[in-house]
Amino acid sequence: MTQATEQAEEKHLYHLYCSNMIEINQVSNSNRVKRRKLGECCDLVVEDKEPKLLPESGSRRKGIFFEDCDTRHMKYPHHDALVIMLKMRNFVMHTMMVDTGSRVEILFQCTIDQMGLSHRVVQGETDISGFNGSKEVRVGKITLPITAGPTTVDVIFYVINDQSRYLGILGRYWLHNMEAIPSTFHQILRFKHNNGIYEIKGSQKLSRACENTVPPVLDHSE
Repeated sequence: MTQATEQAEEKHLYHLYCSNMIEINQVSNSNRVKRRKLGECCDLVVEDKEPKLLPESGSRRKGIFFEDCDTRHMKYPHHDALVIMLKMRNFVMHTMMVDTGSRVEILFQCTIDQMGLSHRVVQGETDISGFNGSKEVRVGKITLPITAGPTTVDVIFYVINDQSRYLGILGRYWLHNMEAIPSTFHQILRFKHNNGIYEIKGSQKLSRACENTVPPVLDHSE
């Protein structure tokens, strides 16, 4: 792919969800209808899920921490996974699950197919094991840039040929490179950049919708 083609693609963003949340492929071309459908399934609008720089205050330490007031967007009680929105190239990934127990980052073959990047997957040499020692079907690996606010990190994803309730899993490699700290209780991920602290809020409704295992569906929104 030429640089000019890549730059042209970057001008158009593709939003990737899961089909149990919205029947994206059946939504009409009306942007108004699309926004209404998205509003019905999301407790946070897209702007609320984007990385934001936290304002400085006299009481705020320079380190990353969480307070009781950080739960205002939450509904309790809950045991929800932290599901956040991130950008990969010209794709907005709305259901990326943060898993501090995972040593590697994972994308699923169905997600790669929807992104049209199967030709970029190379054969991997690492077996992926579950918590019980069972080995998953390995397809290969792919390197993709993850953009969170002002920070972009190239990440190696291991591709697994399996259905998933999420588009992908973010493990310790990305978290540590970002110097990020997630809190499932607060449904927030925070990271440092240039002496400032950014935060990404998770979506409880998207997290709960992901409890049903379904393949992803691509929304070519305008």
